Amino acid sequence: MTLSQHGKQSTLTERSFCATWPKATYRTSVPHGLPASFPEDKHTPGMQRALAVSDELIAELLSADEILIGTPMYNFTVPANLKAWIDLIVRPRVTHSGPPERKGLVTGKTCKIIIASGGIYDEGLPASASDYESGYLKRILAFIGITTAAVSFGSTTVEELVAQFRPAVLAATR
Repeated sequence: MTLSQHGKQSTLTERSFCATWPKATYRTSVPHGLPASFPEDKHTPGMQRALAVSDELIAELLSADEILIGTPMYNFTVPANLKAWIDLIVRPRVTHSGPPERKGLVTGKTCKIIIASGGIYDEGLPASASDYESGYLKRILAFIGITTAAVSFGSTTVEELVAQFRPAVLAATR
């Protein structure tokens, strides 16, 4: 979707992991990480498909100035679809430098993370010790170079949070 205001055009890319995610292809064809770590002549057709999806997601990530992740908290951590996305975008020599320094290569981006949870996990509350999601997301994003990540919690549904934050997201694209 292209948005325009005050002569400035912005593109808003929306990706719903629930509606369009090729989980089965990824999970069955990449048993031990991405095929990028295997020699090309050893790539199976399934590995080639997974690598193509990874390339597409990384290109999308690299073209973004700002990233918004809206996610539920499942069993105190990220849902499988979001974890699969992470597995596909964290690639040595593409989004981080690889060993030994492991420097993030995705720089100059900010990320807002909105977590819908069944409770309140704000820092300082007893339940905050059970929040494995926000710290993990901030750490994995920092690992690839996105060091500006802000987390907001809502004890409501993702749909309600999207409705609540949509005006701010649209305003940020202006």
